[in-house]
Amino acid sequence: MRHFDELTERGRIDRLRALGATELDRYDVRPRAMKHIRRAENVTFDVRASKPRGRGGPGAPYVPGRYLLRLHRPGYHTVQAIRSEMEWLIALRRDLDLHVPDPVFARDGSLTVYAEDEGVPDGRVCTLLRWMRGSTRTEETASPGHLRMVGRMMARLHDHSSTWDRPEGFVRGRWDWYGLFETGGTAGTDDSWVWDDLPKTARKLCEPAARETADAIEQLGEGEEAFGLIHADLHLGNVIFGRGEARAIDFDDCGDGHWLYDMAVALFDHRSKDDWEIWRDALLEGYAEVRDLPAGIDPYLETFMCARCVSLLLWVRARAREDPRFRRNMREWTAGLVRYLKEHCSHDD
Repeated sequence: MRHFDELTERGRIDRLRALGATELDRYDVRPRAMKHIRRAENVTFDVRASKPRGRGGPGAPYVPGRYLLRLHRPGYHTVQAIRSEMEWLIALRRDLDLHVPDPVFARDGSLTVYAEDEGVPDGRVCTLLRWMRGSTRTEETASPGHLRMVGRMMARLHDHSSTWDRPEGFVRGRWDWYGLFETGGTAGTDDSWVWDDLPKTARKLCEPAARETADAIEQLGEGEEAFGLIHADLHLGNVIFGRGEARAIDFDDCGDGHWLYDMAVALFDHRSKDDWEIWRDALLEGYAEVRDLPAGIDPYLETFMCARCVSLLLWVRARAREDPRFRRNMREWTAGLVRYLKEHCSHDD
């Protein structure tokens, strides 16, 4: 058998698909089809069961017999952190009846299973979620009305995390200064070396943005009016829309951070639009329909958008060390993020 690292990208996906398929029996799910979706931090598959369980009409949020299977990247999150993500999703469904990914328990009652095979190094922690209905939008197909829906949904998430009594053993990363710029929000990770790897032009732009973020974090503090459990990755790619509402997916980056950072992520891709203020106001107005706006929007919302840019740049370069797909695109992605920093985050005299 060829070593996993010697396989093509398609060969790796095929081997991971086979590994995941063997674990579905532990969920009493017998797949008739497994379509690869993407490989980023996790490898994900769209699973169609041979005998769908459950019922649901056109308005039901979940599709009977359809699931999202995730094979988690080794070393990115601990098993306890992954279980904690699942526990928050369960609480959001239970407490708010919020339409978020719905975890499926294995036969033994666990929220995660561990899959291993000699053909896949390190094994994989697996989770299974019911497939949620909805359509996606891109920067080109979205309207400010979609961001208004995102704002309402985000406010509900923040409301819940402000009052939720977390279960014993709950563990997630932190999107504080170190999480944004050195650990990627993941406990036990140290990517501080990436700063030395940055091109001089990029570092000259990143360092002032990081200093301004430190000042904002100090001013805002970590009281409940400013800080709590957030999704941390609510760009349009992680939101689906259905029946007049936004539905968040992919809580893999959820952790403790500032409410403003959640807003900054949602607005980041729209900052370069000529009418960007309309998009910003739509998100804030939707949020305010549900919950008081957090303090510090002026001037710190833009500061956190710049922090998002720097954090993405560091993440891309950290991942490029181990993933050839990132290496192939690193120059292009770096150029785009540096351009953003120049246009929106530099303060030349």
